[in-house]
Amino acid sequence: MGTTANRSYPYPETTDNIDVPGDIEALADAIDADVETATGTTDSNDPGAVQAGFTLWTLGAKGTLALGGKLVQVWLDLNNASTLTATSGNLSDTTCYVLDAAYRPDADHYVPFSFNTGAVQGSGQIGPDGVVSLQAATGNVASGSHIRLQAVYLKA
Repeated sequence: MGTTANRSYPYPETTDNIDVPGDIEALADAIDADVETATGTTDSNDPGAVQAGFTLWTLGAKGTLALGGKLVQVWLDLNNASTLTATSGNLSDTTCYVLDAAYRPDADHYVPFSFNTGAVQGSGQIGPDGVVSLQAATGNVASGSHIRLQAVYLKA
C-alpha cells in the first residue's frame, strides 16, 4: 500500500492484493483522522490565571481552540475587588488575567476586545505574553462589578 506525499493518504499499488472495500475504508479512515485534526476543538475551563484584585464570577473562564489550535476563543467572567478609575475614558492598564501559552496571540500581535459590566463599557487588549489588560472605559468600574469580555482571533 502506497501513501500520498503530502497527506499520507493510502492508495493501492499495482502489486497489492485486490481489496476494494478495504482500500476505500483505509482511505476513509485516513481522511477522517486528518479532518478531525484540522477541525477538532479543545475546550478549557481554566485557560490561564486570574490576577490579583480580580476573582472569577459565576461563569468563570473559558478557552476554546479550534481548527487545530488556529482559532482561539476566550471568554472571561470576572469580578473586581476595587474601583477602577477612568480618567478621560482611560484606565491605568490593569492586568486581570494571563492566558496559558496555547491561548496566546502570536508574537508581535495584540488582540483588542470590548468588555461590559452592565453599567460601563470598555476595551482592552490581549498581548502576545497572554496578558489580558483592561485599558479604557466609559466611566469608573465600581468595586464588585461583573466584568464580561470575549475575544476571538486567529493564530498562524
